[in-house]
Amino acid sequence: MNLGLFEILVIVLFAAIGLSSLVCIIHCIRNKRLSDSTRLVGVVLIAALGPIGAIVYLFLPREPVGVASEAAQEE
Repeated sequence: MNLGLFEILVIVLFAAIGLSSLVCIIHCIRNKRLSDSTRLVGVVLIAALGPIGAIVYLFLPREPVGVASEAAQEE
């Protein structure tokens, strides 16, 4: 089986898209600035829509840094 340059580029492109979606899902799950419901929406969007979902995830609402740490200290 001989792969040409175009086929190799397509394989690399799809691998990069899949890897970036996986990294976005991991980041979404571990992000402490997201509420539980926002985290769930982010994971579902990224899993269902792939790279488009990863871009939408960037615009999900997040808690300000100080608010999240203050809430953790109160508990």
